[in-house]
Amino acid sequence: MEKPKLYLFLYFCAIAWCAFPQNNGWTPSTYAHLENKMTKADGNIRYFVNPKLNIAERDSLIELTAKYIRLNLALIEESSFNDSVYIVFAGNKDEMIKYVGTPISGVTLLKDDYVPENMIYCIPKVLKHELMHMLVLLKWKPTMGDSLKHPSWLEEGLAVYADPEAEDLGHKSIEGEYALLYQNKKLLPLRLLNEFPTITTDDTSQIRIAYIQSGYIVKFLIERYGIGKLKKLWVGNVDFNKIYGIDMDGVIKEMNKDIGQKYFSSPKYGKHFN
Repeated sequence: MEKPKLYLFLYFCAIAWCAFPQNNGWTPSTYAHLENKMTKADGNIRYFVNPKLNIAERDSLIELTAKYIRLNLALIEESSFNDSVYIVFAGNKDEMIKYVGTPISGVTLLKDDYVPENMIYCIPKVLKHELMHMLVLLKWKPTMGDSLKHPSWLEEGLAVYADPEAEDLGHKSIEGEYALLYQNKKLLPLRLLNEFPTITTDDTSQIRIAYIQSGYIVKFLIERYGIGKLKKLWVGNVDFNKIYGIDMDGVIKEMNKDIGQKYFSSPKYGKHFN
């Protein structure tokens, strides 16, 4: 190629490079119902994101996911995670309706006859929460659908304990919020808590209370008795009394005694729960 033509060719290549920057492995999704996303596989996880996000924003979600997996694995004392997972990031709860039919923050689905892959659909705010769901469902079996079941509050409680920031805590700690509920006699009875997360009520504050209460129970059980006993409770082959040497009512009395001593001057129930 003659030099003038070569220079001209290189010039237009440079323009094209600037006009159409490299996508760092991100490509338009061709997956059914996810055609409006950009996608990228990184290790065992495939990500789906809004194409309006720039490359740095997209890659930051991958880095955040890796960080949260490490933290969650450490919390449940597991060392590795190699299962294939698809994570679909929604911009808001309205977009979640398109994927799961309801305006929620996130949902975790295991692969089965109807779900082709292990899936997380979520807004970025609850990523760590949903990752804990996925990790523990895959690492600790059987799950709630099996014949040996764990308590209904345990699954959400563990995810809340892993990511209390997702709950918009007014006191910036799950313990402080629990104390506020305890001092103002807003805690749910064990009967209702055992229905969580399927509590049927028009009072949305009860759903929020159930998250906080379940999260603090899990926190108390882990920090007082260790993660090993919680895993036994999850697997479900030993009942609560045999694992902890005390019944659930007794544990709640212990919790509330500690809270009462530490937070005797907790503020009155107020606008945060309105």
